[in-house]
Amino acid sequence: MLLEYTGTIFLIIFSYVIPLFISSIRNDKYRLAAFYIVITSLQLVSLFNYFIFTLPGADMDASTFSDNAQSAAIGGVAPTFSVGTGIYEYILFVGYSIFGANKLVGQSLSVLVAVVSCIFILRIARHLNIQGNLATVLLIIIGLTPSFLFYVSLTFREAFQLLGLVGGIYFAYEAFSRKSLARLFVSSGFYIFMGIFHQVLLALSFTLILITWIFYFIHSGSDKKVILRSISISAIAILVAGYIIVVNIPTGGGNDYLKKLVESGGVVNMIGTYRNKIENEQPRSSYGIKIDTTSLTGIGYGLVLSYGYYLFGPGISSIEKPIDLIPFMNALGRILVSLFLLYLLIKKGPIPAGLGYLLIVYFSVTAMWSIGTTNYGQAFRHNSLTDWILAVVLVIGIQGLINSKNRATTRT
Repeated sequence: MLLEYTGTIFLIIFSYVIPLFISSIRNDKYRLAAFYIVITSLQLVSLFNYFIFTLPGADMDASTFSDNAQSAAIGGVAPTFSVGTGIYEYILFVGYSIFGANKLVGQSLSVLVAVVSCIFILRIARHLNIQGNLATVLLIIIGLTPSFLFYVSLTFREAFQLLGLVGGIYFAYEAFSRKSLARLFVSSGFYIFMGIFHQVLLALSFTLILITWIFYFIHSGSDKKVILRSISISAIAILVAGYIIVVNIPTGGGNDYLKKLVESGGVVNMIGTYRNKIENEQPRSSYGIKIDTTSLTGIGYGLVLSYGYYLFGPGISSIEKPIDLIPFMNALGRILVSLFLLYLLIKKGPIPAGLGYLLIVYFSVTAMWSIGTTNYGQAFRHNSLTDWILAVVLVIGIQGLINSKNRATTRT
């Protein structure tokens, strides 16, 4: 039996070794301990899901992805390499072919990717002047956030989407600070990597790339005419490249949203059809709202309302089963952090200059997901991609309050 899990044991051990490659982690015993707390928590969720019983929500997509990849690995025939589920099942297929065709290998791969993502997040935090013990606190908060803990330790695409997002943001900050076009291209590559796991996310990735390039040129220190010319040329190039890639890259497994767009006759109709189809299935955690697509007012009101539910639901009145407490606590955390950010803005507390870019990315990703999200289960899953950003905001606020208190103490 042990031989069956040799590959898995290697991957689990390697997840604990990865932090040792980074000197800023290896040389800080508290940060290294925090990493090991997070890694152990992720591994325990993975092992529990595999050996004890399948966790709620992990019996659908997570099992389907793994089963398809296992069958492909056993049969020796690779899955179709396509945007969406195809690329993820292909990655699992490669992992199963090398380390053994069992779901625990796939889950261990997710944990490995999550560990690398945490390293990127700490480096993003450094760009935002979060250092020392507060960076360690940030790591623990993110690692124990329910949405992160659940979705990046099982065979979901979210772990790889997260890696693409944090890699894109980190190299964007590197490009801004070093005025490096090379790092700007690396950032763009990471955003595209994030997008290849979902066609709509791929379209969004080019929007994020465009935003990143605009930020880069605005802060380049060049003449205004040069900045405007650079932004115009880049915008045209990015939009054309994005259109060509999104339209022509192969899709599969129900991920062809362009086909759905053509069949529905427009973006509004596609959104309405998609949302109403899910709503008619009456999932238990449904928001209970339908968007009126017959008027611009109805569309606008419906999408704003849906965005509010996406960010801050479920409320306490929506709790029907003990399992609902998990997304409720996650949502409560988002509400408290949002209020904290509002407080900092009103009090004009110290906010790092780079936080604006991070928040634009946050609102872009969450707004995109909210358009097609109709229930709290979907929202809980999608928020696993962005909840870490709110943790960063929280720690920045705490650091600002501590610094303000220290300055006040020094003056007295």
